[in-house]
Amino acid sequence: LQVPATALQAPGATTASALGHLPGLMATQLGGAGSLTQIYVRGANPNQLRIYLDDFPMERADGAPIDLSELPLYSATGITIWRNHTPIGYGGGIGGALRLGLPQTRDTHFRGTGEVGSFGTARLALQGGYRSQDGGWGGQVAVGLLRSRGDYGWMDDGGTLLETDDDRPRSRENNDVTRLSAVVTASGDVRGCT
Repeated sequence: LQVPATALQAPGATTASALGHLPGLMATQLGGAGSLTQIYVRGANPNQLRIYLDDFPMERADGAPIDLSELPLYSATGITIWRNHTPIGYGGGIGGALRLGLPQTRDTHFRGTGEVGSFGTARLALQGGYRSQDGGWGGQVAVGLLRSRGDYGWMDDGGTLLETDDDRPRSRENNDVTRLSAVVTASGDVRGCT
């Protein structure tokens, strides 16, 4: 399965919204923006899914599943998912594999995007790249910031459904998130280096 960059970088896109509708995949997101997100591929446990950032494995030493809300969608060229028959080069995992592609720097460029949403949610992504005149060396830096208060309101009935004297409006607490992430890539021609 292929998920293009346009779906990953659409306004308000999350890993759950980009992948959850695909056949054979079920996404769970435990809360608002930036909360724990996991993908179940054909019912396999999330820790059986191999995750790759480009071609680098993103496995944890304790074997726990990766929080997919932390993937840098803002700098991705797309996502490839193998639901079964995972290539040997990607570990041949029984729960499939997910590869988040990163762009190759072909020219010097800069771009930025920003979003603002409800409950104090804001996203900012900056991306820049440099390629030498002879095309031999290049690099890219992408930085993403996610901030959300997550303080939505709700009516607390005090645990008494029929008694209205103890009903009070409250605000969700401890649901805020601030996440700063960066991806740095470099490429070059190593021929002739000593």
